[in-house]
Amino acid sequence: MNLFDKRLDVLEAIVIAVKLYVGNIDNEELDFVEYPNIPYVRDLVRKIDVQKYPELIDYVKDIVDCAHYTNLYLYFDNSFNFNGDVAKSVFETKKCDSFARLVRKIYFNENIEEVFFKYHDYLEQYEREYLNLHNFDCEKTRKAFSTLFDVPENTQFLYNISLLINGGFSANKENEIRYVKGIGNNIEANKEKNEYITVCLYHEFAHYFVNPLVDEFFTNEAVVEKLYNESIENGLPNTYSQNKLTVVYEYFVRALSIIFSKKEVSDKEIEDDIDWFKSTGFIRIEEIINFIEFGININENFKNILLDYMEMLKTKFNKRIK
Repeated sequence: MNLFDKRLDVLEAIVIAVKLYVGNIDNEELDFVEYPNIPYVRDLVRKIDVQKYPELIDYVKDIVDCAHYTNLYLYFDNSFNFNGDVAKSVFETKKCDSFARLVRKIYFNENIEEVFFKYHDYLEQYEREYLNLHNFDCEKTRKAFSTLFDVPENTQFLYNISLLINGGFSANKENEIRYVKGIGNNIEANKEKNEYITVCLYHEFAHYFVNPLVDEFFTNEAVVEKLYNESIENGLPNTYSQNKLTVVYEYFVRALSIIFSKKEVSDKEIEDDIDWFKSTGFIRIEEIINFIEFGININENFKNILLDYMEMLKTKFNKRIK
């Protein structure tokens, strides 16, 4: 398994290089990148000469969604040819295809490939150490999601890590679903056993299945408004406050991450995660976990569970909600 992906790291290095060159950029969507003081990252970022390619500044400032930007790496091949139409909004006004041409130009003009050649052994060693602690079982993941969703046989569950970002992302293209784990904010800690990584893995994969169904079927605006306001009142971070449906995504994704992780992590990890979810505004998390588990026990699919829960909330919040 190749955990590191040069396409991913080049895209993140571009954001870091622009931030270092410009200084502070008033865009929270750019907070996902990290610049750890290690030779590999320094050498990679130095290859991105913003003074030579000033148009990069406008592209980076124009990023509207860091997850969608990260997802772009799947649309490049290993020679940085751009292949495919990107459905998700990456930039506010700029075009992905013109950005992709610029990325390819920089990659070859500045011989960025030599950085990956130089640090091949370093990245390979880090990858081995990481996999010894955080092994990923594709079939086990497929089996978990198949209990609730129609998972096509050709679906690939894949895993990438990056030293240039923090947090985690779900990335997907066609039949590929990827968990992108950022470890740049704590490189050494990620060489230690961490049960929370298992929970995060299920969390990010769940977005691929949950979000489209929420968009299509969780359509009662009054219920969504109530859930959103309730979460805001109980400490919802700004990260999740831009789109009210995001609260619904996160509720069900977090619930599934707990349900699927239960057989793989300690009871304490589960308890700690639930407490943390509740402390950040997701106060109904235990209710939703129990609701989904009941649905699983009677062989319901996720769509029906989602609809049933929405109907229950309509009654619970206010019988006058239509």
